[in-house]
Amino acid sequence: MRAVYAALPVATTYHRLHEEGGSSPSGVGLATRLEPVARFMSRTMNRKLSRGVTLSLALISILSCSENGITGSDGISTDDIDADANRVATVTVMLASSAIGVGDTTRATATLLDYHNRPLTRIVTWSTNNASVANVDSTGLVTGVAAGTAEITATRGLKSGSATITVTGIGATGTGSVASVAVSLAATSLSPGQTTQATATTYDSANNVLTGRTISWASSNISVATVSAAGLVTAVAPGTSQITATSEGKSGSAAIAVTTAQITNPGRVTDLKVIAIDSTGVTLSFTQVDDGTGQPANYDVRYAPPP
Repeated sequence: MRAVYAALPVATTYHRLHEEGGSSPSGVGLATRLEPVARFMSRTMNRKLSRGVTLSLALISILSCSENGITGSDGISTDDIDADANRVATVTVMLASSAIGVGDTTRATATLLDYHNRPLTRIVTWSTNNASVANVDSTGLVTGVAAGTAEITATRGLKSGSATITVTGIGATGTGSVASVAVSLAATSLSPGQTTQATATTYDSANNVLTGRTISWASSNISVATVSAAGLVTAVAPGTSQITATSEGKSGSAAIAVTTAQITNPGRVTDLKVIAIDSTGVTLSFTQVDDGTGQPANYDVRYAPPP
C-alpha cells in the first residue's frame, strides 16, 4: 500500500492568520473563505481512503468551522487568558471620580481593545500599588483608606492599564469621615430607676477626634435599659444591655448592668448646724446622706422653741 503526501501552504497561512485574528481585505472572514477548501480536502480524503490508499497530510491545519467559531469583535469567545493573550492590544482604566475622601468609594472601569482598535469583553484583574491609601475589590470598586495617591491597575494577560486615585482626609461631609466611634458611660452599673449619661466620641482614620457629628443612640435590650436621643440611659430591670452610638455608618458600644437595688437603712445626719437666724427662719448646714438605695435622701426638718 503506497502513501500519498499532500502539502497545502494555504493551510499554514490560514493557521497563522487565525492566530492573529486576520481577515480578508474584502471583509470576508478567513474561516469562511477556507470552508470550501476544507470540504474539498474532506471529500478527497474519503475517496482516497475508500480506494485503500493511505493519505498522510503535512502542513494542513484547516478546521471544519464557521466564522462564528472565531467569535465576537476579535474572534474568541473563551475567557482563557492564554487563548487570547495576543489579541489584547491595550487596556485603559477610567475612574468615575479621580479624587475621593477617606471612607468614600468610586468605580473603576477597564476598556480593552484589540489590534484593530475593536473593543473586547474580557474579565480583568484589579490591583492597587498602595493599599494603605486606596484598595480595590475584584469588581473595580475603589475605597479611600488614608490621604495620599495610589495607582489602580487592570490587567489582562500581559497587558495592563492604570489610573491615579487621589484620597484626601475629607469625606462626603466636607470634613474628615468618621472611621470609629467610642462610647463611655458615667456609671456602668445601675439599679432600676437610676440614670447615667452615655457619651460618644468619633474619630477619623488617623485617630483624630471629630466634633459636631450626628449621633444616634440605641439599646440592645430595652427591657433592661433605655437610652434617649441625648444619650441618657435609664435602668428598667435587672440584666445587661449594650448602649450603642452610630455616626456615619460607624458604631461603638458600652455595656450597662442593671442590678437589684440593695436596700439599707437611710443615712443619719450627724453634723447638723444652725448657721443663720432671721425673722422668717433659720439656715441649717449638714452633710447629705442617701436614702438606703443609693439615691439622695429626702429630709423632714422639725423644730420647736426652747422650753
